Amino acid sequence: MPTTPHIIGLTGGIGAGKSTAAEILRRLGARVLDADSIAHSLREPGGACHAQVKALFGSAERAAIARKAFADETLRKQLNAIVHPAVLDALRGLTSEILSEDPSALIVWEVPLLFESGYHREVGHSLLITAPTALRVERLMRSRGYTSEQARERMAAQLPEAEKIPLADTVLANDGDLRILEARLRQWFADYRKEAR
Repeated sequence: MPTTPHIIGLTGGIGAGKSTAAEILRRLGARVLDADSIAHSLREPGGACHAQVKALFGSAERAAIARKAFADETLRKQLNAIVHPAVLDALRGLTSEILSEDPSALIVWEVPLLFESGYHREVGHSLLITAPTALRVERLMRSRGYTSEQARERMAAQLPEAEKIPLADTVLANDGDLRILEARLRQWFADYRKEAR
């Protein structure tokens, strides 16, 4: 599937506010495809990756997989090698379906590991949501009940924000309250929609 301006790759480090941004873009009219949700469904019984993941981890239980994968880089890479190609196939298929129904649709691929997985080469535009490290840790402690150490461990498993910034087509800071992020996204999306026509 060729890259198209109709596909926006949305990413951001854990705790930066990527999912919040996705929800705002959905309200603004974008069609959002959540790579994490797709990955989870593929790992469920009957999913394309279930047997391989279960063989690798001895379990397909989500919390157990996350715990082991974040603690072991080799396991994490093996998991990604199983899941990432299947998720990409699903994203391509769903995108084709949406565009066949509505050729003018703007589709957001919400992908935590957009650059790490190479998915950024599939999209027409990459949008990175950033936030200061201390604020990300605070959000993860508040929203997910992580300890500071757990939050930093999960952040360390991703490409550092400083390395993502040069790869992104657009960088939006989520360093204030929700209204500020929404205003920034609303302006960016309005401009992007005009250019994509």
